[in-house]
Amino acid sequence: LLSSSSFGYNNGNMNTQAGVQRAALGIPNSAGASADNVWALSVSLFCVGALLGCNLSASLADKWGRKKFLLISAAVYLIGGLLEAACVLPPALAHPTGPVWSRIALLIVGRLVTGVACGGSTVVVPMYLGEVSPAHLRGMLGTAFQLTCVCAMTIAQVLGLGSVLGTPTLWPLVLGLVAVPAGLQLALGHMLIESPRWHCAKGNIDEAQATLQLLRDADAHDDVVVEELDVMLAATDSTGTAAGRRPGFADLFRPPTRYPLLIAMTLMAVQQFSGINNAFNYSSVFLKANGMDDASVVTIAIMMNVGNVLVTLLSVYLMDRAGRRLLLLLSTVGMAASTCLLTFALKSPGQSYTSILSVTAVVLFVSSFGIGLGPVPWLLPAEIMPSETRALASSAAATTNWLANFISSQAFLVIANSLGGFAFVPFGVCLMLGTLFVLRVVPETKGKSLEQIQAELAFS
Repeated sequence: LLSSSSFGYNNGNMNTQAGVQRAALGIPNSAGASADNVWALSVSLFCVGALLGCNLSASLADKWGRKKFLLISAAVYLIGGLLEAACVLPPALAHPTGPVWSRIALLIVGRLVTGVACGGSTVVVPMYLGEVSPAHLRGMLGTAFQLTCVCAMTIAQVLGLGSVLGTPTLWPLVLGLVAVPAGLQLALGHMLIESPRWHCAKGNIDEAQATLQLLRDADAHDDVVVEELDVMLAATDSTGTAAGRRPGFADLFRPPTRYPLLIAMTLMAVQQFSGINNAFNYSSVFLKANGMDDASVVTIAIMMNVGNVLVTLLSVYLMDRAGRRLLLLLSTVGMAASTCLLTFALKSPGQSYTSILSVTAVVLFVSSFGIGLGPVPWLLPAEIMPSETRALASSAAATTNWLANFISSQAFLVIANSLGGFAFVPFGVCLMLGTLFVLRVVPETKGKSLEQIQAELAFS
């Protein structure tokens, strides 16, 4: 989960200190559309690195194992964070009159490197949690990925405030502090346990049994261990992977992978086209441009992160009780309603209710995301994908997420400049379409073994 902390921190460390960081890079908020485009590129190229990380992660996690992959990712996080923080080192004028390209280039390189690690984490961490968790705890433990992510995002946003580290001299620390969870993961790497399902796929039956004993706190002859190991071995034997067959890209578009992959990829796209990352990455710039005062913007930034953490905590409790479908529906409907409230507030500048309505809408938007659309799309691929294509299909689903993230991030400032207060309306439409998709297509998976879920999907 330290990998998801690093991922979340990098998702949130470019927002609240954006003003002083942009000034140091020579692209201040007042510099116009061209400076906005450079900033948007600096933020969103992170997604390009993540796309590369997604596509490398499946084969590397299958080859190296989940444990080794996550430890190497931690080292990449460390390097990327230090590169980002070092962007302040190239010399610049005290008051730059244009972009300081040497600093911007170093920031972009750092964002690309951390993006690679983030892309890999979004594939391997949920998959690993799904593989090591017992069925009755899989929802709760799978949601822990999102919980640690949003906690780290909140920490990054708070550290970026002007009263903390978001100052003209200290803002590079906000970027470099990703080294803390990354370094801690490397230091504690010996405690990480390899996935028993990966051991089975490699034919390491004794290691798989020993790992299951450790994970389930049972001896080798315990019924739970014996039954779970038998199911894993049967699933591995049916795929042919133990005999040396490796799934290829074409297998993603054949049964039994095609249908669950469609579900996973669509939910990933809905998650990003909901506009959630734009709320985190650009809320400060966007709300100020639409008439919000500085105090309201800071309040919104803090409240939406705290609300996200609290609601994600609630989703940890509800995931194996209420189920995935209900939480997804509550999430998409709540977010769509929030976009209506925010649009009304932004089109009513200067009114007595504008500030409080904006705060309420953004907090409700982020909180609705945290209850379902945040954690469930990351949880489901590890549950619904067949074992033989799980890594490759999870990689494809995560690639969809990061591609949609990149498109959404690149388009948002253009949309905001064109539509003004109506900027979140297109995202509201996507959320309504997502609600229909969940109602008609997404299955319930709570309390079922991975093999039972896949058998039901294959039958449908």
